[in-house]
Amino acid sequence: MMKRYNNLICTMLAALLLLAACEKTEPDENVGTSCTKLRITTAPLTIVGEQVPYDTRASQPLYPEEENIIYSLAVLVFDESEGVLRKFEATGKHYKYINLKDENGNGELSTTLSVEDFPIQPNEEYTVCLIANLSEEKIEEIINGMMEDGTVFIHEFKEVSVAIPYVDSDLDEHLEIGHVREIYMFGYYQGEVYSHKEISITLGRIISRLEIAFTIDKEILEEDKTFYMRMNNLESYAHLFPIGKSPGLYAPTGIARVSSLENMKHTIYFYSAPNGALTAEKALNFEVWYGDKNLKDPALIEESHSGYAKIYLCNDQPEVQNRNYQLNRNSVYRFNINLTAK
Repeated sequence: MMKRYNNLICTMLAALLLLAACEKTEPDENVGTSCTKLRITTAPLTIVGEQVPYDTRASQPLYPEEENIIYSLAVLVFDESEGVLRKFEATGKHYKYINLKDENGNGELSTTLSVEDFPIQPNEEYTVCLIANLSEEKIEEIINGMMEDGTVFIHEFKEVSVAIPYVDSDLDEHLEIGHVREIYMFGYYQGEVYSHKEISITLGRIISRLEIAFTIDKEILEEDKTFYMRMNNLESYAHLFPIGKSPGLYAPTGIARVSSLENMKHTIYFYSAPNGALTAEKALNFEVWYGDKNLKDPALIEESHSGYAKIYLCNDQPEVQNRNYQLNRNSVYRFNINLTAK
């Protein structure tokens, strides 16, 4: 009789949320807009907790130069008094778009912008929003979608979500499944702009990286069997503005087969939009089956497995009371899973 291999121990070591943040210098009453600068940077994803075991047979995360680079910036300015999106007089557009790519297509880790052409006035407060790596066409589409009555308000903008460009196995044959084609970032500043010499804005990614490491007990391995896995409730959209909720629209996902278990350590990497689930039903989760490795259709494993477990990928560990099933943005989540015979 086959043993049921379903004792999976999932320990979430840490998840650090790096919110899009800003800081400002002390006001200088003698400084005008021509001298005011926005200093824009991206904070590398901070790793907290023990390192997951890397395996060359598994996929790899995106390189740091892909995760951290700013290729373009869109600037939107809302006044604080009415919350209205202001128009840039020089172009007549409700945004300013800056292409930061050089002749070789490389972007920047940081940049500085002058606010001299921003639609701002002395002694007035504004919300200055920065969107990184979204195309100008998409920026125009977002703004036009809110322009039905001729005015865009910040409360409308806060509800805007964008599709995450997840890699499609049929369309992106040279990229890793679980990766994204582009990483969008967002940051903002609220307050008086005119009198400051410099305002710093840190851009945060609107997605997170998941590192899932399997350690497999060799005693459970059988020559004709392997593991199958599927991600469920993977959010396909994410809000630009960090409002603490998610759209609840999920990307289609299928069951994948692990081709080889020769190595006892197997690590996979996924990029995920944040998930605002309040219950387990809507939480991002990861299913694992153990069974015949020669199934013609991987979907058949749901009915013919000899071991199964579901792991929730969220902020709290399984034993936490009133568990937090949400998944934050701009974070690194590390999960270590030990597969053993029960």
